[in-house]
Amino acid sequence: MRLYHGDCLDVMRTLEAGSADAVVTDPPAGISFMGKAWDKDKGGFSYEHLKV
Repeated sequence: MRLYHGDCLDVMRTLEAGSADAVVTDPPAGISFMGKAWDKDKGGFSYEHLKV
């Protein structure tokens, strides 16, 4: 098992396609789930996690 610490977008961009068996996150922050300012869509995550 390998654990990465860092901004998920930065770390996932360094991984090879198909190299991850699991991506563990802490939603809903940043996915516009709550409609609050702190929950603003940060973009990019959904596309990066599909790559790995």
